[in-house]
Amino acid sequence: EDIQKSMMKVTLGPQKKSRVIDEKDKYSTAVHESGHALINRLAKEKTPVQEVSIIPRGGAGGYTLSADDDVQYYYREKLMCRIQVLLGGITAEKLFVGDISTGASSDLRKATDIARRMVSEWGMSSEVGMVYCGSDDAVFIGKNYQERMPYSESQAAKIDAEVKKIIDKCAEETEKLLNKHKKKLLTMAEVLLEKETIDEKF
Repeated sequence: EDIQKSMMKVTLGPQKKSRVIDEKDKYSTAVHESGHALINRLAKEKTPVQEVSIIPRGGAGGYTLSADDDVQYYYREKLMCRIQVLLGGITAEKLFVGDISTGASSDLRKATDIARRMVSEWGMSSEVGMVYCGSDDAVFIGKNYQERMPYSESQAAKIDAEVKKIIDKCAEETEKLLNKHKKKLLTMAEVLLEKETIDEKF
């Protein structure tokens, strides 16, 4: 238990129980984290959820802790499910809070990164094909390093379109699952508001 607490403190940051949180923000966080946890359990490729909390840690308003995947390769279906989990929070907010907060920026960045790598590095798009379009080069421009793209602007547009298609498909599936299991999500959010932290036994 002590090791688990120490790991979470290092990876997620210390708990900030003293932070005063607006009731709307607290409810939105409970719905958001319930969305992540529920999709983790409902997606075709499941990942065990260890703990869900609405107590702020580091820069996050709450967190959903799932078991690490001890696998060497990720397949397309698994990656699609990971994107669905990442979109679970913001989708739950949209459906059951009626608004979207800025708390999902990290989730959206990770989801977009997975989708882009699926298309440009792992050959998982029929439109772009089995062509490596990643960049291993970085050039110094002004004050920053920027990647040099080894493909044309038309190919870049094609990649962008495929990335959006993957995200949209995952968002649609996530929305269907959350609507279908609305009662479970709202029950979980209420329990989180009461207990603040729940584990896998819930």
